[in-house]
Amino acid sequence: MQDAFNWSIAGYTTDNTYINILSELAWKNLKSNEILIAGSYRFKDKLLVRAIFSKASIYDGTVSDTDFQKSNRKDAVYSGVFESNDGQLLSYGLTGGYCISLTDNISITPFIGYGAASQELYISEDKGPANLNLQSTYDARWLGYKVGFEMEFAIGKKLNLLNRFTYNQIDYSADANWNLIDVFQHPVSFTHKSKGFGIVPEVIIGYSLTPFLKATLRGQFSYWNTGEGEDKLFLQNGQVLSTPLNKVERKSKGISIGLSVNLGRLLEHKQE
Repeated sequence: MQDAFNWSIAGYTTDNTYINILSELAWKNLKSNEILIAGSYRFKDKLLVRAIFSKASIYDGTVSDTDFQKSNRKDAVYSGVFESNDGQLLSYGLTGGYCISLTDNISITPFIGYGAASQELYISEDKGPANLNLQSTYDARWLGYKVGFEMEFAIGKKLNLLNRFTYNQIDYSADANWNLIDVFQHPVSFTHKSKGFGIVPEVIIGYSLTPFLKATLRGQFSYWNTGEGEDKLFLQNGQVLSTPLNKVERKSKGISIGLSVNLGRLLEHKQE
């Protein structure tokens, strides 16, 4: 998997000048290895319940941190590029849908459910000349309801092709620990809150290994975005400063392999 992630805040300079992009963080080329497990149960071949869990471990990536003294990203007063080669990405979801058979080999299933995703991101190892034991963290959470549909095509007895599209309406929250800045509180230096959405189109090829177990090959792209929100900064002297969070944006793409278990067929197999 490969991810890109960024956020920015607005605010005021020391001379009380408003800057529409005061500080911006951008993670790029976050590479990870993902494990995905999915299970489903179909009631009377119509009602479908599905649970999905995935975990990805980040092993490579970079992050840039830039501060500006004029609006529209002009006159950068600080710019640094750092490593981001640790952390993890988690997601899980539970959905229920109703299967509609269009032909003997084609079906469509609209669904609704709930899902969550989290990102544990690191900032470390300054790529510049200085290394000051930087080990800052940013932990993000995307929680909310999802709706969508999937269309399945049976190709022979063992092979099937599934196209799925999911829309997510989410609440976004995050907390960060900027470990080298003494005037910030630790372990929570600042928090983010906002609302947004996510869209996830997927193509999944499944091959039946047994009547209840499939090997899957999945291609996925996802796009997540928030509207304006709040950045709340916690200082060591007890002050809490609030400034606008402009937006948070995440893009992800990749190909993964996994296993899908049909729990209904598994139970039937055990009863035989």
